[in-house]
Amino acid sequence: MTDISLAVGVGLICALLSALATNLSFLLKYKGAVAAPDVDMRHALHSTVGLFRSKWWTIGWGVAVVAFALHVAALALAPISVGQAVLAGGLVFLAVLADRFFGMQLGRRQWIGIGVVAVSLSLLTLTGGGGGGAHSGYSLAGMIIFESIAVCVGLLLVASH
Repeated sequence: MTDISLAVGVGLICALLSALATNLSFLLKYKGAVAAPDVDMRHALHSTVGLFRSKWWTIGWGVAVVAFALHVAALALAPISVGQAVLAGGLVFLAVLADRFFGMQLGRRQWIGIGVVAVSLSLLTLTGGGGGGAHSGYSLAGMIIFESIAVCVGLLLVASH
């Protein structure tokens, strides 16, 4: 394994951990905000102190700081096209964490949407190669077809409501 491929692998692991930590921090901050006193914009400083007195809000912010550091590391080590696809996959983490650990129930349509996102991002990551830029090997027609199918599936899910 070359130094470059090792760096890319570490970058992708950082991206994966960043996606997980980012979405965990959202849920922790949500849990903390629900338990904190109401936010009053006329007393912003008092409201901020009230939020940070909530244990879960503060833990969520700490996790968010770690997630940001991992995000920066991922972007420094892996090609942005692949790293961002992995980071965008955090939506899958959000759904699983919210459903399994935070008691938020997702319906069948939401799980189908999450599955479509996961498959699409996996395909993007697997075929992303290493930064082809303007000289990428993807055909314009292929990209238009792929995006059109993804948009149609999304619209069908929205319309089925």
